[in-house]
Amino acid sequence: MPFCGQCGKQAPEQDRFCAGCGAPLRAPAPLEFDAHVEAKLSHLTRVESAKPAMVDVPVVNEGPEWIPAWLNALSYKKLLWGAGIGVVISVIADVLRTFGDSWLTSSREFRDGVWIVHDNLAYSLGETAQNVAMFSKVLGVLLAFVALVLILLRAMRKTLVTH
Repeated sequence: MPFCGQCGKQAPEQDRFCAGCGAPLRAPAPLEFDAHVEAKLSHLTRVESAKPAMVDVPVVNEGPEWIPAWLNALSYKKLLWGAGIGVVISVIADVLRTFGDSWLTSSREFRDGVWIVHDNLAYSLGETAQNVAMFSKVLGVLLAFVALVLILLRAMRKTLVTH
C-alpha cells in the first residue's frame, strides 16, 4: 500500500488522493532508457553479481616496519633453494681449493734447501683455482646466510605484531 508523501498516512492502492490531507497520490513514473543504457546496466549487473561477496576482514598489521613488506612475496621454497645453492657453491669452492693446492704442490720442487716454483700449466691452474675458490666460497656463504636470514625475517613478520 502506498503512503502519502505529505502526511505519511497509508492509503489504498486504488486511491488517487490521500484521505487524511487530500494530497494527490502519484506513483513514480518508470524510468525509460535507450537500448545502449539498458545493455550497459545489464552488463554492470552481471559483473557485480559475479564478484565474490566482500567480507569485512579487519586489517591486521603484518609485522614491524623494519621487516620489509616485499618479503611476503618470496616463498619459503625459493628461499630454501637459494640457501641450498649457496651451500653447493661453497662445497664446490672447497673442492676447487683442494685441487688448486695439489696443482700448486705439483708445480714446485725442493732443491738445495729451497722450494722452487715452476711457472707451468699446473701452477697457472692452481693459482686460478685458488682465486675462483676464494670468490666462490665467499659468494656461497653469503648467499646461504642471506637466504636463511630472509627465511627468519619472513617467519618473524607474521608473528611480531605491533599494537
